[in-house]
Amino acid sequence: MSGRMISRRQFVAWVTGGIGAIISAVLGLPAVLLALSSICTHLGCIVHWDKTTQHFACPCHGGVYDRTGNVISGPPPRPLDHYEVKVENGVVEAGPRYRVTG
Repeated sequence: MSGRMISRRQFVAWVTGGIGAIISAVLGLPAVLLALSSICTHLGCIVHWDKTTQHFACPCHGGVYDRTGNVISGPPPRPLDHYEVKVENGVVEAGPRYRVTG
């Protein structure tokens, strides 16, 4: 999988390489990396990161997710799916995907 490094200041980055995952860093002690599906759980549209609101938004029917993929508002029936994440030799790897329930 190809991609780019995520700096401490960059909280959200798209991963290139075809799996459609979003890497979301939730900083705290310890910091947590989440790999989220970019596919809305309502009707399968692609969500995007809104820098202004600091949320993921679905352009099709107004679904809104927080940085961890939980539904904030709109019609999505459940959170964004997650991918297993591991960091090996400084490289973030994501996959396989699993479903998260409310």
